[in-house]
Amino acid sequence: MQQKMRRNSGTSREEILKCFLFEFIDVEDVEQVLSTRKIFSTRRKIESLGIWAMEIIIYIEKSASLLVILQDISQRKRRKQKI
Repeated sequence: MQQKMRRNSGTSREEILKCFLFEFIDVEDVEQVLSTRKIFSTRRKIESLGIWAMEIIIYIEKSASLLVILQDISQRKRRKQKI
């Protein structure tokens, strides 16, 4: 995913690593997971990186923490548009 983001956005690896996760996810999504304790997923365009991403947020009860996954789905989205 890093190579795709760098290629599509023109952003260097160093710049990507300096970014905070909350620059890419919606705080309301996090609040929803914290209040419901249910898995949340959505597709979203991350304009700053020039990609489409699947965002998945999971509440981990044992450690009272969140797992956030951002998966680049840009190619899959382009394939569906061609059909």
